[in-house]
Amino acid sequence: MGHALHSRLGTRRGWGYVAIVPARPGCVTQGDDRAEALANVREAIELYIEDCLEAGDPVPTEIGREFVDIEAA
Repeated sequence: MGHALHSRLGTRRGWGYVAIVPARPGCVTQGDDRAEALANVREAIELYIEDCLEAGDPVPTEIGREFVDIEAA
């Protein structure tokens, strides 16, 4: 069974790329470039799911949720 977790990816001056998984508080990683940050966040999500399954805890999913970017002045 697949799991979907939304992650936010952004840049921070002098820090490279930062990736955050909102459904998993504290699941934050980074990389020197976009590709490294995406690889790191994928690994963080996989480890989180593995821990949930081993502990018998539910794995949070965001399937069916809609995410919308809104800009405001």
